[in-house]
Amino acid sequence: MGLTEAQRKTLSWKAANGSLEVEHLLKVAELGDATDIPFLRILKAEHAWSDDSGEGDHRVVPLGKWTDTICCFLEGGYPGLVQAASESAASAHFSLGVLEELRTAASASAILAIGGPTIYQPEDALEFAIHLATAFNLVLSFKGAPRVASTVEEQIRQFLHRMLATKLSRSQCGTVVCALRGVGDRESVALIESLPPFEDAWEGVEKAAVRQIKKRMRGREDDL
Repeated sequence: MGLTEAQRKTLSWKAANGSLEVEHLLKVAELGDATDIPFLRILKAEHAWSDDSGEGDHRVVPLGKWTDTICCFLEGGYPGLVQAASESAASAHFSLGVLEELRTAASASAILAIGGPTIYQPEDALEFAIHLATAFNLVLSFKGAPRVASTVEEQIRQFLHRMLATKLSRSQCGTVVCALRGVGDRESVALIESLPPFEDAWEGVEKAAVRQIKKRMRGREDDL
C-alpha cells in the first residue's frame, strides 16, 4: 500500500533535523512499497547520506547504503535482497539487516539463500556464519515468530548443529544456542545439554533455550 503522507512527512522531518535513525528506515521496508522508492532516493540525495561508514575517527551511519538496500527490497522483493547480498560481504550485511526487521517466513528462506555454502561449512566463514545465526534468532526465536516450512526449519536446524560442532567462543556458542530456540528438536536439546555450563552474561542461557524448545515441540504435537 505504500507509506501514508503523514509517514513521509515524519521521515522528512527527522531527516531534516538529524534525528533519523536506521530503525526508521527499516520500518519503510515493512510498511512501504515500490511507489516509495523515488521519495527515498530524493531524501538520500538531499541529505547526502553516505554509502559507507567512513574511516578512522570519522565514522558515520551509512544511511545511504541502508536506503539503497531498502529500495532494492521494495523493487525486487526477497529475491532482490538475495541478489544484492551476493555482490559483497558488506551488501550481505545490509540485506541481512533488512531481513531481520521483516521477520517473515520468506525472511528465513532468504537468509538461507544468502548463507549459500556457509550453511554447510560454517567453519570456513565463521564471522559470517555467526551473523546468519543471529539473523535466524531474531526472525524465528521471539514471540510472533513466523511458521516456516518443515524443510526450511530442518536446514536451519542442521546449520546450527554444525555450528555447535565448530570451535566457538562462549559468546558465539551462546548465540547459536539462542537461535536454536526457534527451530530446535530433541537432537538440539541433547546437544545443548552436552555443552559446558554458561557463565557470566550467558549464565542459564542453555536452560532457557531447552525450555523454549520443549515448549515449542509440545505446541507442535498439540497441533497434530
